Amino acid sequence: MLETQTRAPPHDPRGRFASPREAAVPVPDLPFLGRGGQRPEPRDATEAAHRLYLVGQGYSAETVRLRLANLRLFARWASEHDVSLTSASHDAVASYLAEQLGTVRQVTARSRLHALRSFFAFCQGEGWRRDDPTAGIRIKLPNQQPKRPFTADEVRALLSACCNPRDRAIVLILAATGARVSELLRMETDDIDWERGVLLIRGKGSKERWVALGGVAFEALRQQVNGQHGPIWRTAYGPAAGQPMKRILVRDMLQALSRRSGVTHVGAHRFRITFANSFLSEGGDLGALQVLMGHSTITMTAHYAGFTAAARALEQQRRCQFVDRLAGDLDVPESGPWRCSICGGTERHGPTSCPAVPEEVRRLWCSMGGVAKAEKEARDGIP
Repeated sequence: MLETQTRAPPHDPRGRFASPREAAVPVPDLPFLGRGGQRPEPRDATEAAHRLYLVGQGYSAETVRLRLANLRLFARWASEHDVSLTSASHDAVASYLAEQLGTVRQVTARSRLHALRSFFAFCQGEGWRRDDPTAGIRIKLPNQQPKRPFTADEVRALLSACCNPRDRAIVLILAATGARVSELLRMETDDIDWERGVLLIRGKGSKERWVALGGVAFEALRQQVNGQHGPIWRTAYGPAAGQPMKRILVRDMLQALSRRSGVTHVGAHRFRITFANSFLSEGGDLGALQVLMGHSTITMTAHYAGFTAAARALEQQRRCQFVDRLAGDLDVPESGPWRCSICGGTERHGPTSCPAVPEEVRRLWCSMGGVAKAEKEARDGIP
């Protein structure tokens, strides 16, 4: 869903109106695509400047690559609709995003909105424009059910399908640390503290965090390093053998494991979801999980752990079924042997005569009208 709002008069990035001298700065029409809609090689100086701006903002290399790619899509659309890239209006940006929502998922459209926001912030900083045409535009994401983590049997199947120690170590490290694939590929031998059994993860925005490794994952990592220095994960074969692994190689490796093991929907991010949910299931708390996953807000951490939260809610609902406590009063056909929801006994009885109910609770029920229920139980022959 695309939402737009009317904003106050434009200000420059420093929070004031632009001076006449700044307003007179000519607005360049940046050549992001080159002639014939093709991206020039080497990339033009403006794209290089924008790349430098994104890096300076602390974005990871993958985020920089994605935002530049999304910006080129907008540049192509602007060229086809006779819209100046740097002078695009609020209506033009809204029209572009509305078209995107008709062809791509909402999360993809929002990613392209973020790319435009960062680009126009860059333009404001350069003095090329005073306003932000993306101001007031929001793309709401649908409320989705929590993604299901891997089960223990699925992880065992994936480990059994590994053809070499490197692939097995990658699966173990992803499951044991919840690392993003970009963080996995940035791991180096100097990031390992062998004495403490911990691993330094360099995450988004130049943020770093330590994670502990269990015995199995730690031993697999030791065998993978095997005295080498530099990047931990390297290409095993082919012309690039010995070179640092690329993201596409990790993806291809996990897809091959999926085919051999029969486990569906195998991806690096699902290991991150599995780590979050298993950590909470084993008694970990949400605050510690936020630190281990490198999240800026606990809201994002809770989103990752949504599957466990939903499972806990269902389990508590099963234990707290009010209707089952009224089973002695209700004439409900039963599909199986009767079982007390309080004590689990199979001998039929009512709540007020359940042996698991404390005497003080029984008296409280009687004071609240439970006497009539006890009399009914006696009439029905329920002890």
